[in-house]
Amino acid sequence: MVKIMKIVIMGPVTSKSYFGGVAIFDENLALAFKKLGQRVIIVTNQSDKLKNKSVDTIYKDSIHTVEFVNSYVPDLVIASLTYVKYLPVIKSKYKIYYLHGFFNMSYYGQIKSILGITYQKLFLMNNIKVIANSALTKIINENIFNLRVDKTIYIGVSDFFVNYARKENESEAKKENIILYAGRLVKAKNVDKIIEAFKRCKIDATLVIAGDGEEKEKLIKLSRGAKNIKFTGQLAQNELLEYYKKAKTFISLNPTEPYGMSYAEALLLKDNIISPNSGGQVEYLKKYKDHVEFVDIDNIKNISNAMARMMQKDNIEKLTEKDFYDFSYDRTAEEILQGLKN
Repeated sequence: MVKIMKIVIMGPVTSKSYFGGVAIFDENLALAFKKLGQRVIIVTNQSDKLKNKSVDTIYKDSIHTVEFVNSYVPDLVIASLTYVKYLPVIKSKYKIYYLHGFFNMSYYGQIKSILGITYQKLFLMNNIKVIANSALTKIINENIFNLRVDKTIYIGVSDFFVNYARKENESEAKKENIILYAGRLVKAKNVDKIIEAFKRCKIDATLVIAGDGEEKEKLIKLSRGAKNIKFTGQLAQNELLEYYKKAKTFISLNPTEPYGMSYAEALLLKDNIISPNSGGQVEYLKKYKDHVEFVDIDNIKNISNAMARMMQKDNIEKLTEKDFYDFSYDRTAEEILQGLKN
């Protein structure tokens, strides 16, 4: 067992104006380290009202961040996103930059992607270990962007979600005829193809589209004339959990997901899943192949047929405790600490 250490996690947190996967990562990794007996704080540049009170979070502006972290004398510092800029001048025995994805030029644009990649390389010294959240993230950053990546350690699903799913694992509640999409309504997610496939599919089901984004009005217009398509808008976490619980099938069609958190969430609530045949989620979904259909996102007929098949298929009856551990931040934290020995 690694000795008790002082750990600093640097990155965004959930606040009034910010929410997202990296904030969930920072907060849940901090909680997992605390459960292991480690001393851990989060340092963020966000000054607005924080929502998660269960982790020790300290606001420092960019001018005073390094000074504060060095005064804390940490044994381990983990940084995400633009917080990599602080790592070269932070004094710590172990320094980790966590890669949560890669620059997709079709989404971010060529100029922004090139600048982002250059920015990362500028601050990654040899004494900083680089960890990727999936094998796909590692491969693309290494082989396409020539960014050094030392290791892959999968991230987890929030404690709140894992605990809810573990409780529901014992439930005998039946699924409803719902196909669920949950996520941002942006072009990269190909929600338009989900709607087109559903309109073509002759099944007695409701397509629920949970989320918000720039494509929402366009997608509502596309769904006109179709029966049983429901837009919920942005949902609170407990509301989204209820939809995962009720849905028979979950679908998302972004072929370049670095990890694909929503697939893991749907899996833990025992949904059947329709996924592109590429993306970081394929790495863990393939272990549950009896309940997953991998589709060609450019083939609407293929997607529509997958919907029909998965709505006729039985759902996962029960998950094992190992399933819950594998998708938990307890495992992520333990793998990080074990990796410090190597």
